[in-house]
Amino acid sequence: MPALALRENECALCQGRFTLLSGDLMVPEPHLCDECLREVWGLDSETLVRRTTGHLAGQDRMPVENIVQHLQGLKSKWKSVEEAIRAREREHGALE
Repeated sequence: MPALALRENECALCQGRFTLLSGDLMVPEPHLCDECLREVWGLDSETLVRRTTGHLAGQDRMPVENIVQHLQGLKSKWKSVEEAIRAREREHGALE
């Protein structure tokens, strides 16, 4: 059975390191730090693609489409970026 733990992740946009609750079986999906999540939350899809492409220029990283789809999934689940961040913080606090 996969165990949940706080693990260090790399932000798909800024490549900064941050902790996030995740399971033993790591599904390759983009992770966005709080700062980058706030930066891109309100962008429309076209602007998000341009901004993400700029962040990832010259890097062999996750495809832009994966990041856009991930953000759209978060937006469908949470009404605001602050709700999404608070949910992550609650998950984090549950393990402490």
